[in-house]
Amino acid sequence: KIMLCPYIRSSSLNQFKFCQMRYLFEYLFCLPGKSGAKALKGTIYHKCHELRAQASTAIRDKKKSYIDDNFDKVLVKDAINPEWCLDKAFAYYAEKEPDLALGPKDKVEIKKWLDDVLEKYPHYDPLNMDILQTEQKFDIEIKEDWAKYEGEIKGVKYEGYLSIKGTIDSIIRLDDNTYEMLDLKTGSYRSDFATGEEKDLEYLKNDIQLLMYLLALDYIYPNKHWILSLFYIRAGGIFSVHGDADMLQRAKDTIKKYFIEISDCTNPTQFDPCEKVISREIKA
Repeated sequence: KIMLCPYIRSSSLNQFKFCQMRYLFEYLFCLPGKSGAKALKGTIYHKCHELRAQASTAIRDKKKSYIDDNFDKVLVKDAINPEWCLDKAFAYYAEKEPDLALGPKDKVEIKKWLDDVLEKYPHYDPLNMDILQTEQKFDIEIKEDWAKYEGEIKGVKYEGYLSIKGTIDSIIRLDDNTYEMLDLKTGSYRSDFATGEEKDLEYLKNDIQLLMYLLALDYIYPNKHWILSLFYIRAGGIFSVHGDADMLQRAKDTIKKYFIEISDCTNPTQFDPCEKVISREIKA
């Protein structure tokens, strides 16, 4: 078989929907494409949110500092300041990706995103939320018969169980039994990049990312009620759905469906830009 599927992420499933050949190179051959300036600005915004979210949990725990993965010791009195967070994150990532040549205009744009969120959605200011966890990572093995994979590459045998992987921006406690998952989106459109379909509330009930996150959250935090929120800071604000039992079952069914489809793929298709343009013109 060409395709082994030892793990999936929401990004990998979206890539498979968009272009199976690109999925093969990026997620199986580990040859990712380069990110652009837009993606890097999104990363900077996320880091600003993360720094302030960590400050929020430190304040709750009566700490004056915390340890950040990128900046080591961070003082709470600094991290509660959005401009300090932006200066710190922008300098770090601009130096890390010099080829993208981010400049003052890019920094001003990110600052506008920060200011807009704090002005229009103060209840989603990290300092006003009971944040249980920032950058919640998960790597969960699904030990069911359907999730077994096996194959051979150059005489080496590979086998195991499918894992689901990812990172969730923030986990927020609303009360003892109700938690909210918050994931930030900095794109200017609220649509499925593979199909062009608008991500409205009905779409989000079956959104691959939310389905996978719900399955992971149910494993990490069992017996909780979940609100799953995507924050499109430039494309409409907060969109939330209830992660109920029906959605959890859809999550399991959807992941199983994609695992089988990827595992059975022997002739990966390639994205045809002409076909995509035509299909979108017909929808319009």
